[in-house]
Amino acid sequence: MMHANSDFFVFIFTGDDKKYETERVVFNLVDAVSATGGFVSVITLLFTMLTLRIQKVLFYKDITSKLCLYHDPSSA
Repeated sequence: MMHANSDFFVFIFTGDDKKYETERVVFNLVDAVSATGGFVSVITLLFTMLTLRIQKVLFYKDITSKLCLYHDPSSA
Protein backbone atom coordinates (compact mmCIF):
# COMPACT_ATOMS: atom_id res chain seq x y z
CA MET A 1 0.00 0.00 0.00
CA MET A 2 1.46 3.38 -1.01
CA HIS A 3 0.32 6.88 -0.08
CA ALA A 4 1.56 9.58 -2.46
CA ASN A 5 1.96 13.26 -1.63
CA SER A 6 3.59 16.00 -3.65
CA ASP A 7 6.49 16.29 -1.18
CA PHE A 8 7.15 12.71 -0.03
CA PHE A 9 6.13 9.08 -0.29
CA VAL A 10 5.14 6.90 2.65
CA PHE A 11 5.40 3.12 2.32
CA ILE A 12 3.62 0.94 4.84
CA PHE A 13 4.50 -2.78 4.96
CA THR A 14 2.29 -5.04 7.00
CA GLY A 15 3.18 -8.64 7.62
CA ASP A 16 2.02 -9.22 11.15
CA ASP A 17 0.57 -7.23 14.03
CA LYS A 18 3.52 -4.83 14.05
CA LYS A 19 3.34 -1.77 11.83
CA TYR A 20 6.53 -0.48 10.17
CA GLU A 21 6.48 2.90 8.47
CA THR A 22 9.25 4.28 6.23
CA GLU A 23 9.20 7.88 5.11
CA ARG A 24 11.48 9.44 2.51
CA VAL A 25 11.66 13.23 2.24
CA VAL A 26 13.17 14.71 -0.91
CA PHE A 27 14.99 18.06 -0.84
CA ASN A 28 15.72 20.07 -3.95
CA LEU A 29 17.61 23.29 -4.70
CA VAL A 30 14.75 25.53 -3.58
CA ASP A 31 14.60 23.73 -0.22
CA ALA A 32 18.35 24.12 0.24
CA VAL A 33 18.26 27.85 -0.55
CA SER A 34 15.33 28.45 1.78
CA ALA A 35 17.10 26.53 4.54
CA THR A 36 20.16 28.80 4.23
CA GLY A 37 18.23 32.03 4.65
CA GLY A 38 16.33 32.43 1.44
CA PHE A 39 17.12 33.47 -2.07
CA VAL A 40 17.48 37.17 -1.23
CA SER A 41 20.24 36.41 1.27
CA VAL A 42 22.16 34.43 -1.35
CA ILE A 43 21.86 37.28 -3.88
CA THR A 44 22.99 39.81 -1.27
CA LEU A 45 26.01 37.68 -0.39
CA LEU A 46 27.02 37.29 -4.07
CA PHE A 47 26.59 41.02 -4.71
CA THR A 48 28.73 41.85 -1.66
CA MET A 49 31.48 39.49 -2.76
CA LEU A 50 31.48 40.90 -6.31
CA THR A 51 31.60 44.57 -5.26
CA LEU A 52 34.04 44.27 -2.34
CA ARG A 53 37.16 45.04 -4.41
CA ILE A 54 35.58 48.05 -6.13
CA GLN A 55 34.42 49.43 -2.79
CA LYS A 56 37.92 49.07 -1.35
CA VAL A 57 39.49 50.95 -4.27
CA LEU A 58 36.91 53.73 -4.09
CA PHE A 59 37.39 54.02 -0.33
CA TYR A 60 41.16 54.49 -0.61
CA LYS A 61 40.73 56.91 -3.51
CA ASP A 62 38.31 59.00 -1.45
CA ILE A 63 40.63 59.03 1.59
CA THR A 64 43.60 60.00 -0.58
CA SER A 65 41.71 62.83 -2.27
CA LYS A 66 40.64 64.23 1.13
CA LEU A 67 44.14 64.07 2.61
CA CYS A 68 46.15 65.33 -0.39
CA LEU A 69 45.76 68.75 -1.97
CA TYR A 70 46.70 68.91 -5.61
CA HIS A 71 46.62 71.52 -8.36
CA ASP A 72 45.81 70.71 -11.97
CA PRO A 73 47.66 73.22 -14.18
CA SER A 74 45.48 72.47 -17.21
CA SER A 75 42.36 73.72 -15.43
CA ALA A 76 43.82 77.22 -14.76
